[in-house]
Amino acid sequence: MSDRRPVAIVTGASRGAGRGIARALGSHGCTVYVTGRSEADSDGEMPGTIHATAREVTEAGGHGVAVRCDHADDGQVEAMIARVIAEQGRTDILVNNACAVSDALSAPGQFWEKPKSIGQMIDVGVRSGFVASWLAAPHMVRQDKGLIISTSSPGAMHYCFGPAYRAHKAAVDKMAFDMGVSAAAFAAPTAGPTSPPSI
Repeated sequence: MSDRRPVAIVTGASRGAGRGIARALGSHGCTVYVTGRSEADSDGEMPGTIHATAREVTEAGGHGVAVRCDHADDGQVEAMIARVIAEQGRTDILVNNACAVSDALSAPGQFWEKPKSIGQMIDVGVRSGFVASWLAAPHMVRQDKGLIISTSSPGAMHYCFGPAYRAHKAAVDKMAFDMGVSAAAFAAPTAGPTSPPSI
């Protein structure tokens, strides 16, 4: 990359894996846009805020920018990507990590005995990652440079936390794989049609 700081977006970075990824990118000198809904610890079932993570990014050696964004709302995601492009002129890394995770997911009982709302992780975890990628990819194509990452889990391969969680993780994996096929085909247009690699 150039002398300018690499520009990264980490969705769902108030806590958990997103927070750790954002902080790690900060330690490598990145400007990291930390997105999520939590601006106060009381905003979620678990503590953590976009502002705290942004401070940790800066303390780690990068530049953290907190942006409140509800990733269930396409308009907010579009506005967030537009802001990054307006302020930085590009985006180099997108980490799709946003997911509507509830404590009820790991509570005792079968999936039908838990709140129907646990199914929101499929929308926020899968569709929101598709939307963010759909919005960021054209900018990366114009730059001829970019990386889109989606966080996953062994739960994509074996039973873990029930069907909503597994559907979310398996769909994220398949979506990332197929986005890679599309990117490879675009990067080598003279090579003719490409087939997905066997796995």
